[in-house]
Amino acid sequence: MTLWTEYPDGIIQVRLPLGQPLPWINSYLIQGKEGLTVIDPGPRSEAAIAIWHQVCERFGYQYTDIGQIVLTHHHPDHYGLAGWLQQHSGAPVRMTRAGNEQADGLWGPGRPLAARIAALFGEHGLPQSRLHEVLDHFAAGTAGVEPRPTVTELSLGERLRIGDRSFEAIDTPGHAAGHVSLYGEESGVLLCGDLVLPESLPNVSYVPGYDVDPIASFTASLEQVESLPVRLALPGHQNPFSAFSERLVALRKLHSERQEKIEQSLGTEAVDAYELSQRVFGQAVSVLQLRFYLGETIARLHHAVQRGKVKSIRSEGGTGYVRIYPN
Repeated sequence: MTLWTEYPDGIIQVRLPLGQPLPWINSYLIQGKEGLTVIDPGPRSEAAIAIWHQVCERFGYQYTDIGQIVLTHHHPDHYGLAGWLQQHSGAPVRMTRAGNEQADGLWGPGRPLAARIAALFGEHGLPQSRLHEVLDHFAAGTAGVEPRPTVTELSLGERLRIGDRSFEAIDTPGHAAGHVSLYGEESGVLLCGDLVLPESLPNVSYVPGYDVDPIASFTASLEQVESLPVRLALPGHQNPFSAFSERLVALRKLHSERQEKIEQSLGTEAVDAYELSQRVFGQAVSVLQLRFYLGETIARLHHAVQRGKVKSIRSEGGTGYVRIYPN
């Protein structure tokens, strides 16, 4: 894997290893007269830190040359190294209020959001014997985001100086509440985080206490960026690409097919989301994959209920779903 690639306007794509199903995450180092900007510094791992050392040595930078660290969202593969890089650079870390609240809930004292997600999974059919795996997974993940950064709030619609150009922080929820994309009107560059990926459909999961219909939000976010004249899209995973409009068309098709598959996998007998996730996605091979599969299934069922396609049935055993057939 090539560790970095240079693009015009002083943009360096830095590839930081993750594993499957997404082998790497992209961080972007953007050079400007007023200092460096790091977008999504990556996961807290020795491998990622070693690559950052190599990048600084190759391009002749010190960590103190970094003027700001900007996060598109709070997921640990994007957020994990932010505190470490802040310690070494002294730079402010910018993230939305919703993103920071979720980070606190997942990895702060007591991890209350992690507990609510586990309870949600139990309500939707995850066996009691597996709930501890989810809680243990969140607990183990705390080490992957430490030290946690001191965050300066990034306001939606705020304009940032990134490199030598102005970028707008556009509210693009769906993949995560508080997710932003950063658009440079002068350059036609869109730092799109995990909103638009060139080779896969982003995961959209339901998180209790935040977006009531993240599937609808994801669709609306795609519509919002559709009007932008994007010359170069810089995604959080896979490689930068220029065929932005074509990719939006393909994503909508994939999204619609996934939603239809969820709905058509239901019948007249109530099925819980955990069983349905196995029908649609297959057996998860890791706790992270389990979270993705079940979280997205719940999100898509909520969306189907909102659209009158599916009915939820609550009982002492939890929540089940049945398909609504037209008269």
